[in-house]
Amino acid sequence: MSLPPDGSARELRQQVIAAIDAGDQQALQDLFTSAASAYNAESAGVVFEQCSKISPVGREMSSASDISPKLMTVDLVGKAKQGSTLGQSCAFVLIWSGAGPWELGIGSPPSNA
Repeated sequence: MSLPPDGSARELRQQVIAAIDAGDQQALQDLFTSAASAYNAESAGVVFEQCSKISPVGREMSSASDISPKLMTVDLVGKAKQGSTLGQSCAFVLIWSGAGPWELGIGSPPSNA
């Protein structure tokens, strides 16, 4: 069973957050082009749309990789960028298939991870 390189999920998580904070959807999609699939392209679009609504100021992030070394869940919670006092949240998962690069998923991890 192939395991991902140590620290690679944390590094990729930071790159995903940086692309979202920069408002650069293309940079987010480019992180997952080597795993080129319609699933990754769609996931990147949805993750960007949902997570870019959250202001980075005061945003809270929680992530966990204790489910499996091949899976990291990331939850972002904070206020909306558009000055609303309403809270916003988004979630995504980073999934290592063992056969190549990390993949991006939306929301909670798949039940077969």
